[in-house]
Amino acid sequence: MKKDKFYRERVKILGGPGCGKTTRLLKVLKTYLDNGLAPDQALMVGFANATVDNLRERCEKEFNYSSIQTDSIKTIHKYCLDHLDDYKILTTSDKKEFKKKLKTDTDNWIKINTPEYDEEDQQETFATWNGIEDGKVGLILNIVSLARHNRLKNWDNGLTQLMDYYDKCNVGGFEYKIHRDEVQYIYTQYEHFKKQNNLIDFEDMLHKALHPDIIFDYYKLLIVDECQDLSRLEWKVVAKLSKNSEDLYLAGDDDQAIFGWKGSDVSIFQKWPVRKREILPHTYRLPRKIYNLAHSLTGQILKRMGNNYEVKKDEEGVLERIAQLEEVEDKIKVGANMIMCARSWNKCHHFVRYLKDRGLVWQEKTTEQEGRKFTPSVSESVKNIINNWNRLQKGEGIKGTEVMKLIKEFKEDLVLYGKKTALTNTNLCPPEFLDKEKLFTFSMLKENYFVLADIKKSWFDIFIFKSKRVVTSKRPNALYEDRDDYNNYLKRAYQLDPTFKKTDILVSTIHGVKGMERDIVIMSTVWTWPSYKNFKQGTPLEQDEEVRVAYVGVSRAKHELYLFEPMIKKSENYFPLLNPLV
Repeated sequence: MKKDKFYRERVKILGGPGCGKTTRLLKVLKTYLDNGLAPDQALMVGFANATVDNLRERCEKEFNYSSIQTDSIKTIHKYCLDHLDDYKILTTSDKKEFKKKLKTDTDNWIKINTPEYDEEDQQETFATWNGIEDGKVGLILNIVSLARHNRLKNWDNGLTQLMDYYDKCNVGGFEYKIHRDEVQYIYTQYEHFKKQNNLIDFEDMLHKALHPDIIFDYYKLLIVDECQDLSRLEWKVVAKLSKNSEDLYLAGDDDQAIFGWKGSDVSIFQKWPVRKREILPHTYRLPRKIYNLAHSLTGQILKRMGNNYEVKKDEEGVLERIAQLEEVEDKIKVGANMIMCARSWNKCHHFVRYLKDRGLVWQEKTTEQEGRKFTPSVSESVKNIINNWNRLQKGEGIKGTEVMKLIKEFKEDLVLYGKKTALTNTNLCPPEFLDKEKLFTFSMLKENYFVLADIKKSWFDIFIFKSKRVVTSKRPNALYEDRDDYNNYLKRAYQLDPTFKKTDILVSTIHGVKGMERDIVIMSTVWTWPSYKNFKQGTPLEQDEEVRVAYVGVSRAKHELYLFEPMIKKSENYFPLLNPLV
């Protein structure tokens, strides 16, 4: 590769939804590789696992890369972690354990730190610790995370900097009244817990990697994708990487910067100095009507780089406002390529209840997982149980291990007394049940093992579902009232789709579907608290972010966009951000 051709390139690539930013980045990479650059001399980093997974898949498909070659494509956190030794990553289970321990130790802390302590004053002194695990503690840990992402100095004196951040942030707007001593106490305990168990969280990965003793590898080409989503802390990692790289390409869309509440700072991307700015001029996703709406939204953003683009598709598209989901009944069906989204989860329940009542399977974002992970409304285990039972009814055979799973769900009158335990216990079951090649038919099970006697009953008459999804406590309204309600939903869903094939109907917040696209998008236009507060009373930065959220939502649609305005409570503050534009 000729050094004078590419040496010290500093390029910023801007493009709207569907403008081909990822394609452009891959072309950059290919150009360098075609000019002799070794794959291990290039590094591509992204904000999220979903971004990285997409880049890897496309490299494997378009460049015939092996999984080893795509190892140079990773998230910023993963790159930092690779330079750290002897640490374990803090998991969801670890956080639960910390909160459990915190609750146990709190009473002792109150007695030590509260003058004139008595049992009657406990509630007033340190709020309500019953149920705090999912409330105040989680919120305070978020404050800690934001403080660590937004600081620019070293985190050597973390507590001091945290309290300075706490004093400056708008703590009065939170659901809980948070006291300064609570923040201090929880932060101290959290750091002690991590140190005691040799754990690091996502912020620790970045902080420790920024230490002068940690030397980053040298690269001739550094590419950073989804730059609008990076925090100040992540930008410090990028700065360290860029100092040790020859050519730098930054790609993103500041109009889609919607993670400010998680610490992202789009202003750094906007101000980052480069030698050349490249704007991708066309969207290949949006039809004319949807583009016009999206364009009118970006016109309301106060601080933006002006990366304007035009429509490439020769299609008008569909843009309609609806008051009821029944108005698009013909669109919402099995196999529909669709996103149903809202500003927050408490407005997604309109979609979920509609789908449940009609027996339709959908997918929703799995909050416990990192990256873009979705889970169907009917779990894979339940699908397998139902399908295996129906296979047996048809005279087909299934594996012994699947038989064991079936028996666990059967009512007692279908299993001979004493056989249920034996047939579901690996140590007691017949050895042939563990044979991966042997298949068992209904008649074999009935005649040889004396189980599954009543073949006349259908699956929904015999199963006792123990699914954790029967009641979703994290939702404002329980998805299923009881087990019978859940069984009725499964019955309707199976009648519509006997195979329970993977659905393309996705229900999520707008944040959850960022980066995705579907033929049809139904988006709730109701912006309620705290989004209402951000838009009406917030800073210009907060107002811009709410407009950007709406922009991201409408720009997911490839062909049809329906703006859904559900009924809201009279007590709810709300504003129709989109109504004047349609």
